[in-house]
Amino acid sequence: MRHPKRAMFTMGAAALLLIAIPQAASTQQPGPASIDFGSEELSVAEREAYWHTRASEARERVAVAEARLMSARAEVSRMRSRNHPRGEPRAALFAERDAAQEAFDDAVRALEVDLPRAAREANAPRAWLAE
Repeated sequence: MRHPKRAMFTMGAAALLLIAIPQAASTQQPGPASIDFGSEELSVAEREAYWHTRASEARERVAVAEARLMSARAEVSRMRSRNHPRGEPRAALFAERDAAQEAFDDAVRALEVDLPRAAREANAPRAWLAE
């Protein structure tokens, strides 16, 4: 016997993920171009703090995206084991899983590729990106 309330709750949770997490993950930090590292006003400690903060925020975005991906995968797994919902709700679960995977890939790329590149371009030591 199908449980329509249960399916509605599952769709509600997926919809909540679609609304809440992308907003949290989409907060952009000012890039190195927005801070003048050549000025005498910024001390080495301030520059180091800036890069530590950017790295910490990038790691946090990866963690949030990973949690979203794990949740979406779990929902798809539950859906497959119960063989419902069908139709649009089923497609929405797959779409959320795919969007979560893409967000996770983007967050990892930002942490592992884009951030180190920006630090290199700003002549910031790689050690400033460490935890």
